[in-house]
Amino acid sequence: MVTDQTLNYSRYRDSTYLQLNAPGKYFAKITYPNECTATSEVLDFDGTNDFEIIKSSTNDFLCKDDYLQPGKFYETNQIPFEFTWLLDSTFISSNYQFKPTKSGTYRVIAKHTEGNCTLISKPLKVKLPNINFSLSEKDSASFCVDNMLKLSLIDSISHILGWFTNGKSLTTNKILDVKKEGNYQALFNQAQCPADYYFSNSLKVSEVPKATASISGNANIEYGKATDLKIDLTSNPPWQVKLNTGEEFTIQKSPHLLTVRPLTDVTYSIETVKNICGLGNSTGAATVKILVLADELNEAPMADFKVFPIPVTDEFELEIAKSNEPTCEINILNNLGQIVQREYLFLNHDIFHKKLIISNLPNGIYHIQLKLGTKTLYKKIVKL
Repeated sequence: MVTDQTLNYSRYRDSTYLQLNAPGKYFAKITYPNECTATSEVLDFDGTNDFEIIKSSTNDFLCKDDYLQPGKFYETNQIPFEFTWLLDSTFISSNYQFKPTKSGTYRVIAKHTEGNCTLISKPLKVKLPNINFSLSEKDSASFCVDNMLKLSLIDSISHILGWFTNGKSLTTNKILDVKKEGNYQALFNQAQCPADYYFSNSLKVSEVPKATASISGNANIEYGKATDLKIDLTSNPPWQVKLNTGEEFTIQKSPHLLTVRPLTDVTYSIETVKNICGLGNSTGAATVKILVLADELNEAPMADFKVFPIPVTDEFELEIAKSNEPTCEINILNNLGQIVQREYLFLNHDIFHKKLIISNLPNGIYHIQLKLGTKTLYKKIVKL
């Protein structure tokens, strides 16, 4: 029946349901055999087949205990309808009440199980709080000895309610100063859903000791040969190492093998070692001795060369005699075997002279290396 006129639906007296095709205010009037009557509440039907989705709270965001359900017409699950919940056209649930786990646009389709009536709700945009549970971009963190690590939530809109380590409560400060190793978590909430509480991801924190470095590798080698020194390191990489010979380099992995080619006896030691925690401690030494003098090596009967004057200053004369090779390579090496100057010469006389200028080199001991075909000759000079 409608309020403005009486409709005769007596032919449906054996039916419990009535399909509505026009807008209006509807109610049911039931007459019993004893002529008693009963009247239902008035239903205001707007003539459309859509309806609202109801949120269990009035918050802008859906919080932990909030849910969605079909509008007022479907307040009771006694009505024989089948429900299909959609998130952006994707099926996600068939329950009467539904708890979203993602933000997005939701609809619900209500289909009458005993008729052809199918209703589709109006779309509802749902926003869930964007929770960042991280204390760090990584799963672990560290702090240096005699220092501390400051922990806070990456999400600046969250409010810290307490800090915990291995299940033990620590403090309610917004920032936690960590001085001990352990697993740390924060209990927090957000302004969108202040009644909801969350635990952050657990962060493993470890202590980083000071760096240590030890060098070893005593060796006796022939002149011009190479040998490996071993450097053992502790603490976290990378390490910056400086030797007493002035060489500096970065090491990513321990132990580290360092190849050296000294031309005189050298004792190597580590002057400094440092990493993320600053300067560390170094120990050990490696002495490399040369077994044969340079002038005794590789003397070729068909070639010889001289260097004068000795000692030298900013320049010296090189004399090459009795060579069967048309060209040669001249290298000037420092005391560590590193080439600091190089020249290529054409030998077009029985006795060849060449003036070499070394004014750009610091004073010290150098070695002249002459390469003639497969032969290699050496001379030692001292620059003053």
